[in-house]
Amino acid sequence: MVHLVDLKADMGGSLIHTCEVLSRLSRRVSVTVITDRGSLDVLRDRLTLREMCVRVLPWPLRGRLARLVAEQLVLGPISWTCRSAVVWSPISITAPRLVRRRSYAVSFHDLHTGTTGARDRVRRRAARSARRAAVIVVPSSVVATRASDLGPWGRIVVVGGGTTAAQIDDRPSEGSAPYALCVASDQDNKGHRTLAAAVGYLAEELPEFRLVLAGSRRNGAHLASVYSCIPPAMWTDVGFVDRAALSTLLRSCRLMASASDYEGLGLALLDAISENIPLVATRVGALIDHPDLLQSAVAPGDVDALADALRLAWTHRGGDLPGAAGLAEAGLTWEATTDRVAHALGVSSR
Repeated sequence: MVHLVDLKADMGGSLIHTCEVLSRLSRRVSVTVITDRGSLDVLRDRLTLREMCVRVLPWPLRGRLARLVAEQLVLGPISWTCRSAVVWSPISITAPRLVRRRSYAVSFHDLHTGTTGARDRVRRRAARSARRAAVIVVPSSVVATRASDLGPWGRIVVVGGGTTAAQIDDRPSEGSAPYALCVASDQDNKGHRTLAAAVGYLAEELPEFRLVLAGSRRNGAHLASVYSCIPPAMWTDVGFVDRAALSTLLRSCRLMASASDYEGLGLALLDAISENIPLVATRVGALIDHPDLLQSAVAPGDVDALADALRLAWTHRGGDLPGAAGLAEAGLTWEATTDRVAHALGVSSR
């Protein structure tokens, strides 16, 4: 069985989720990854490439004609050799055209992107890809609900996710400079305005509070504008970081903060839980399915509640945290996720 995967240059959770699952799935079946050059550097960091075939799309291309050319020259010949296929990023290239009459699965990570117009376009493309798919793979019940109008519920499979950070044994020393860590892109749905307002409430009471932002950036000036309401010394933006750098950031942070309006999965939050880092987050994403893993959960957009939760987590360290054992019990490990994906695709067990 060959799995055909089309990846775009998305440096967020969708790409990480795909890479982690594929790196394990490729030990069972033959996997061909179709990606662009922007994603290839991230793939090198996430995958053992010699275990699978990686082909590079001739991107950047613009327009419908260029996309059709790419499909014919790069994806077309491969699709004819597939017994079955899973298309992980089906909103940009229509899956039925790629896999012809063969059985295929599609995976949706979020189904909620950008402005209203952009969201409508995403859903139209997703609907085309899902129309004849045998399986619709999603990471959480939240995304399953959003995908419920794309096909019969019997075809939607929730597979969850796992952690990406290396296990950290040493905790911060008393002499370190602690900070709250937020790993998120600069998109508006990540709740940066809510987080900035909440940190602003703490400025006088906790002047030593520090916030470190990490994640992909589309507009470098956007976050500077959003966080201009708090003292510059209270926050730092380090931009996109690879897995090693993320582990370093996790090693020294006092807590993880997330104010997202919605999430498909929230991989950084699972990383924090696995490392026994206090988590202050909004009640969104896959963790809704596992409320026992959340220590402090607030409603999206509730600045007062978020500020209170940040204050409590910053000043009261310790306590019982679920850690990696809690994630394993909830089935939120990469091994468990890969097993569920394999089962949904009809791949034999290890």
